[in-house]
Amino acid sequence: MRASVTEPLLTFRFEAKEKKDLQRIVDRFISYLPDEIKEKIRQKK
Repeated sequence: MRASVTEPLLTFRFEAKEKKDLQRIVDRFISYLPDEIKEKIRQKK
């Protein structure tokens, strides 16, 4: 996790050997976020 210097944002980086494993990690992380944040993430995809 890293705070942005120019914006009020946090950047998270995840790594995995396989794309499907990476997606599983990201999905699990997102599942713990409040609904309003989940919606903003979905809008960016």
